[in-house]
Amino acid sequence: MVWLLFCASVLAQVADLPVLRVRIEQGDFLSAIPKLEAHIKARPADPEGFFLLARALYLAGGAVYFSRAEDAINQCFRLSSLPRPESYWQRGLIRASTNRFKEALLDLRVASSSTSRAVPKEVFRYAMDWGATAWRSGDLNQALEAYRRAVRLDASQPLPWLHQGTLLVSLNNPQEAEIVLSRAITLMQNPKPHPSLSEAFYWRGRALELLSNFQAAKENYRRALEFNPNHTAARAALEALTSR
Repeated sequence: MVWLLFCASVLAQVADLPVLRVRIEQGDFLSAIPKLEAHIKARPADPEGFFLLARALYLAGGAVYFSRAEDAINQCFRLSSLPRPESYWQRGLIRASTNRFKEALLDLRVASSSTSRAVPKEVFRYAMDWGATAWRSGDLNQALEAYRRAVRLDASQPLPWLHQGTLLVSLNNPQEAEIVLSRAITLMQNPKPHPSLSEAFYWRGRALELLSNFQAAKENYRRALEFNPNHTAARAALEALTSR
């Protein structure tokens, strides 16, 4: 009887990890943390429990949570004979949160390079986070590489096209920028205007201005203001060209 009660107690502590995974991604990460800690106490050799704990702690944010998240993801790696791409992704995000960009970008590159062990939709997400982290670190060329990887994974998504175009303008490659931004604009107008459509028109205007196609640049700035009248950069660029 005592043994049965002990077993029942242990089973009560074992969490339904798929359910907790969904709840964490839906924003219910704080309530998941104690459940995952109890699960890990009952099953200390379960890497999935440590991964989800790291994910929940990372989403909770703050220095204390980030430190605990890193401990959890490191334990996940120690327990995994072949870590999954999402483990590298999560460790990369945790490292980026404490500005250790060199290490973070290595992890995010590994996660985004996966071809067979992750769902393409998830790898697309990893590539987008890789690009955002590289951009934030100031490594524009690596950010461009990441967004190109995202396009190869799903060319129907407009944001990696937009981000590529923005980076190409910043890297003084307006010819390619105009091409990829035109693709972004096409994708962003179907089936209804995308919230970032004004940004795409603005950056295509910047590319066209660098190419000395001033009339087309002004038209793109006007289109940016059509979709977002409060786009101050587009208004300033249009006024500067108009006054020339």
